[in-house]
Amino acid sequence: MKRLHLPSAIVLFFATLFFAENNQAQTIDVDLTVTPDCWGYETSWQLMNGTTVVLEVDQDTYDSGFPSGPGAESYTFSMQNGECYTFNIQDDYGDGMGGASYGSCDVDGQVVFTVNGIEMASLGDANFGYDTSFQVCAIQGCTDPSASNYNANANLDDNSCTYAAALANFTYSLVESGCCQETYQMSNLSTDATDYQWSFQYGTPSSSTEENPLVSFPTGMDASVSLVASNSNSDNTMNGTVSIPMDEDGSFIKLVVEPDCWGTELGWTLKDSQDNIIESVAAGTYPDEFPSQTGTFEYTFCLPDGCYTLDWVDTYGDGFEAAIYWSCDEDATYHFEDAAGNIIHTFDDVINWGYDYSDTPCVSKTFVWKGYNSDDWNTASNWVGNEIPGTGDAVVIDTDTYSPLLSSTVEMHKLIIEDGKTIDFDNNSGKIKLTGDFVLLGTLDNEKGMVEFNGSEAQYIKAQNIPN
Repeated sequence: MKRLHLPSAIVLFFATLFFAENNQAQTIDVDLTVTPDCWGYETSWQLMNGTTVVLEVDQDTYDSGFPSGPGAESYTFSMQNGECYTFNIQDDYGDGMGGASYGSCDVDGQVVFTVNGIEMASLGDANFGYDTSFQVCAIQGCTDPSASNYNANANLDDNSCTYAAALANFTYSLVESGCCQETYQMSNLSTDATDYQWSFQYGTPSSSTEENPLVSFPTGMDASVSLVASNSNSDNTMNGTVSIPMDEDGSFIKLVVEPDCWGTELGWTLKDSQDNIIESVAAGTYPDEFPSQTGTFEYTFCLPDGCYTLDWVDTYGDGFEAAIYWSCDEDATYHFEDAAGNIIHTFDDVINWGYDYSDTPCVSKTFVWKGYNSDDWNTASNWVGNEIPGTGDAVVIDTDTYSPLLSSTVEMHKLIIEDGKTIDFDNNSGKIKLTGDFVLLGTLDNEKGMVEFNGSEAQYIKAQNIPN
């Protein structure tokens, strides 16, 4: 291999050139602005690099000016990264630059050092007496405390900040149990994150930006929880599930009321089988709005299994009928929902029921099929809450993994098959016995099995495609 030998003078030249260029990259141009008070001639100052004077102004250099002072004076000088200078300032009268303390002057004096418009040092109290001094340092580095390479001594950000990636993590614990509702403390275990966005399926609240929020869920649910943890450079998401067991005291039920335009005419009372009043809303409570109501009214209850009476009154005598009038676009209605938002009972009668109307909604405990482990109907771990439904319960098919496969007869009060979900039958031997309604939003292969309606009252089928 041939090697090039350079004369020592040339080597020294390149070394000196490299040092000069590298040193030049560390040079920082600093702007100094001095704004005297009204008695500028009293002020003198020196900017010192050790014992070397970098800049100085003698007494009687600045003019006087009333009531706003003689105006600002600007200076520019250079420093090396990491250097600290000392700024000394004197006032011959002994009242510093505190001119505003006198009636004839409106301003105090000020001294400010900046780099590219960003302040790096300044005079604190203008009333410093005869003299004061402070350091002016030029230290480049990362000035963001949230960065992994934060430099607490730096006062000039050099865009060198680096950030660890945010990592989302959480756990939760039960803090309170109520009727049809449990409250959980979410414990945020995320690292390197500054901001948080929570989402809670079926939760109250449904979302939160708190670090460790409290959230309530209805019982008998598997509720999805999502946490997005982020910093200025990244974000990360963790998803989890809170399994809330069934409540033996009752089911979470929501009544949704949609008044017509003459809301003040309507009132209602919900009673149990012993005629005990659970909730009552008097006529005159809801507003009148035209041509339609801008919102709905929601009421939540924890109701034991059974049937209830919902009595309505309309003071005008036209029931829920309103769209026949030119000033109104919609009729009134109402429905009941379970905790997952499934409609379990809805108004389905003559709209103009006159002055009063009575309905009998029935509540049964709702069991949700997920099929976590198999297609076996009688495996408790396939159901939310780890409990198998009974003959008087409502069932919602909302499969996650396995669809249920029926090879024998199962009995229930009500069945809801969600959109995109199905129930399969094995060897033409499966049968579903219903005493209540059937809501078919998904699919059912009726050629392999059977649905038998054997309720003591009218039963309803709601389906996109009704099986033969």
